[in-house]
Amino acid sequence: MYKIIACDLDETLLSDDRSISKENIEAIQKAKELGVKFVPATGRGYNTVDGTLKELGLYDLENEYVISYNGGAISENKGSKLLHFEGITFEKASELYKRGLNYDVCIHVYTKDMVYAYKFVQEEIDYLAGRMEVKEIFDDHIDFLKGQEIVKVLYMNTDYDYLKKIEDDLKDGFLSILKIEPFLHKKAKALSGGMQKRLSIACALASRPTLLLLDEPDAALDLVCKEDIREYIRLYCAQGNTVLLATHEEADFDLCSKLILLKDGHARTLAADTPVKEIIEYLS
Repeated sequence: MYKIIACDLDETLLSDDRSISKENIEAIQKAKELGVKFVPATGRGYNTVDGTLKELGLYDLENEYVISYNGGAISENKGSKLLHFEGITFEKASELYKRGLNYDVCIHVYTKDMVYAYKFVQEEIDYLAGRMEVKEIFDDHIDFLKGQEIVKVLYMNTDYDYLKKIEDDLKDGFLSILKIEPFLHKKAKALSGGMQKRLSIACALASRPTLLLLDEPDAALDLVCKEDIREYIRLYCAQGNTVLLATHEEADFDLCSKLILLKDGHARTLAADTPVKEIIEYLS
């Protein structure tokens, strides 16, 4: 005998007007009478389903539960008590947000209390109306969310094939971030010095290493190339990987969590926030 039924809400249990049919309510009540728990499961937040819980007679009850945020949270209906929460790091959310800016998508960033939407289109506005609170944002970063609990980041587009291409690109994202995709059909010797440098990094990343050794990766590159490579190093480290970087570039110091200065065969370890003036004085 079934002990629990977990059911999706939008486009499943709920009709277009977000109500539940009489037949479904009766079936759920019969299941409850047989001792079967009915647990709403949704991608929305647990604080957005009170109306559905009231309709099902489950609102504010002990030992009754909601699964929300696609499994990211489990709450008891009594007082919307949060029992379990599993979000993503700010670094991961920031990476996904920045990469999403390169695609033709509406980006949703979910926190426990709010959905922030970038490139909010009317179709999305209509769909989310009445479902959850949404705030439109226009920044090319989400630094304002540092310190908040972030649940997930979604890319929204009605073209499934386009989303599938994005999925494939995210799996091999270093190709797009390093901007070498347009040159994959060319021979390496025909590439500029900057593109050859990008290609060498891409080759090192192809095996998905967790430790990357880089020796002067931005040497002799123009400013745009240098910043592209630094941005990828930031994203690579945000994924939990480690980079050991040898550099003479002062701008690279901001990438590091620890600095080791070498001079005359001697090494000195410094904190990442050591003032640049102190570093230069030591090396002089």
